[in-house]
Amino acid sequence: MKTKAVQTAAPVPACGFQRGTWECRGDGYLWDADCDGWDPAENDNPCPCCNTMEYLQRAKDEAESCSYYSNNGSSGTGEDIWLNCLSWAEAANPEGLPEILRQIGPVEALIDDPSAPDGYIVRTNNAEVTP
Repeated sequence: MKTKAVQTAAPVPACGFQRGTWECRGDGYLWDADCDGWDPAENDNPCPCCNTMEYLQRAKDEAESCSYYSNNGSSGTGEDIWLNCLSWAEAANPEGLPEILRQIGPVEALIDDPSAPDGYIVRTNNAEVTP
């Protein structure tokens, strides 16, 4: 009985991005090198260097839908989410960032404000960029 050889694609070289134990796995997504491995189908964490558009688009979506978060000793607003991700993207991909921001357009980030009628206010970030 003959067995069919399974061909696998050559590994894609990683872009070199690393933050703590998180590093690019070569397909545009990050993995935690401190864990037992990764699921190649998992795409929860886009790389801010080689997948900057998806990384910032997800940050925009989160910033525009979360007025306040708290986890593992850190907390902040939707705007904090956006600004933090923007700083990582700027450090990781400074050359590509202006065009990506132009494509993303303004970010209507939420900020927790108990005195506001809805409990939050909206602050526009990236307003100087026109889509």
